[in-house]
Amino acid sequence: MSKQDFYYLQVAQQLLGHSSYELISMKADASELWFQSLHRKDKSIVRIVRRNFKSAVEQQKDVLYALQRAENVRKQRGKSTLTLNTIYFADFDPFYTEQSLESAPSPSKVNSYVEQLTSEKARAYEHLFDRLGLTLESADNFSSEEEAQRVEQWKHKIVLFVQKKQSEEQQIAGYGKPIFTYIFLVMQILCFYFWSGRAVRKIRSL
Repeated sequence: MSKQDFYYLQVAQQLLGHSSYELISMKADASELWFQSLHRKDKSIVRIVRRNFKSAVEQQKDVLYALQRAENVRKQRGKSTLTLNTIYFADFDPFYTEQSLESAPSPSKVNSYVEQLTSEKARAYEHLFDRLGLTLESADNFSSEEEAQRVEQWKHKIVLFVQKKQSEEQQIAGYGKPIFTYIFLVMQILCFYFWSGRAVRKIRSL
């Protein structure tokens, strides 16, 4: 298990359970989640991504894709301006440079801030999580076994959250987009995959 899985899942479960954020989009493999701030005066989106890029060019394309999508969200919601905060969780960044990401052209009404968090840089981003109202526990404070236990706990919390939202959605039949119906199916598959793998490891250890 990568330490970046530890950090990514930690932030994901905090945002999902945070009263100030609402999940608005999620990739099928759960490697990318979009959250919007629920504060009226805070016109911002937090996007977290668990991915390793092969080059700065590939990452630059992802930044541009996100900017265009954020602009579409701004128009759909009738916002005058919007701030997009993207946090990449990567195992390495051999091709990454601050200049390559910050120089990306942005729609005039979308302000973009990009951070790349690797295991080596995790401690340097405490200010970022403070600003988002989150707390980041360092993986260095835990043994490998404790780290694995935390990851399993966070996965479980995420699955429970999605199940709860799906239940609420079923009660409000026909209103809004059924995003959580699809997320629920994805999380069930992920849950089965992770937990079945854990069970196999326990059997092998007997």
